[in-house]
Amino acid sequence: MTDSFLAQLLLQKESATLEFKRQIYDLDSSSLEGRKRSKNEMVKDILSLANNNVSSAGEMAYLLSVSLIAKLFKEPTQLQQRRTG
Repeated sequence: MTDSFLAQLLLQKESATLEFKRQIYDLDSSSLEGRKRSKNEMVKDILSLANNNVSSAGEMAYLLSVSLIAKLFKEPTQLQQRRTG
């Protein structure tokens, strides 16, 4: 995925093929329960995108962490406000 394509995705609203998460899944949690909860949440989100509806069948779907993208672009406040505000 290129930076320009990612920037285009960030300008879109959530849809059947695009979902934004405020934070990345905590798969490295120090507690077993925390890791299980994060893995379950991630699997649920992926399956939801994969099985969402017939109108998006065959299309690529994207699950993006706004907090991770903000770190990559080093504009956390602007990106998080754009997606969640």
